Amino acid sequence: MYPSILDGGDARRVIAITGGVDVQPLVDGWTIQNGNATGLIVNCHSHNYKIAGCGGGIFIYQSSPTIQHNIIRDNKAAEYGADDFIGTGGGIFVNESPATLIEWNVIRNNDSHIDGDGWGGGIYIHNSGGDTAIRHNEIDHNEASSTIYKPHSGSGIQIYYNAGQIQIIANYIHDNNPNIETYWGTGIATQYNDNTLIIDNNRITDNSGMSALGLSYSVPTVTRNVIINPGCNTGIDLSGHLELDPLEYAQIINNIIARHDESNVYINADLPNQARAEMIHNTLSDAAYGVYVDSGADVIFDRGIVSYHSKEGIHLEVAAQTELSVSYTLFTLNTDDGI
Repeated sequence: MYPSILDGGDARRVIAITGGVDVQPLVDGWTIQNGNATGLIVNCHSHNYKIAGCGGGIFIYQSSPTIQHNIIRDNKAAEYGADDFIGTGGGIFVNESPATLIEWNVIRNNDSHIDGDGWGGGIYIHNSGGDTAIRHNEIDHNEASSTIYKPHSGSGIQIYYNAGQIQIIANYIHDNNPNIETYWGTGIATQYNDNTLIIDNNRITDNSGMSALGLSYSVPTVTRNVIINPGCNTGIDLSGHLELDPLEYAQIINNIIARHDESNVYINADLPNQARAEMIHNTLSDAAYGVYVDSGADVIFDRGIVSYHSKEGIHLEVAAQTELSVSYTLFTLNTDDGI
């Protein structure tokens, strides 16, 4: 049986889906490859950047497609360009769309911006949500083609502002950023997301960079994930969100987080922002620090296991506006339990 291939020839975007929420096509069973969206900037998202391109493999705007059983590979949102230009969504780009389903795909070796700033090598979603889901995909080896360093985030997936529920469920996200650049959120990166962003039952392993799961200005629900990335400085990096309701905490529940170079979990904020996390039933093992609680952090750690950390199990930085509560937790075989 021969595969059906849609090839952009490194000269054009492969698929564009637009036209309103009633546009609900099914993209099923294709190999979508060699797309290049350099210079295609209409209805892209910039956040104060100039746009270099978006959606090299699949571009989705104000529509509700189902993307399933495809191989989406070797696509780029943009290549080259000045320092103040950004590329978004190498494999798949989704903007202002309420109900996109992305499932059972292989999303491999895509780039948001080769040799330029970029977000979302595999998938980038902006201002979308409601019935949006990313599930049962293999997402690997994205952001592999740059030869010089430029800032990138979300090598596998990036979600920038969810306008409704988005579910990231049961994906295998591995070996992204294979060139070990100092990228952030190389498995999944989130920015400006509320607690209707669900990250559940994913295997996030063997990614490289500053952090595997980067949560910025976000309070998502992170449950039942395996997060093991020896090539990453940090497993989960939760940075400060703006002053939201005091009861809004990122929910980090029942995860295995292990074998990161510096800290399994790092939490901090630039004051007056505050980073809030409620961590329940998590197992942390084999890093320098289990949890590093830095300035502006408010952390509740309950009923966890903290083991085999070479410096401290839970480190509390002496810093302004830092709060930490730990209860019913087992500390074992750490050089120093810390608290």
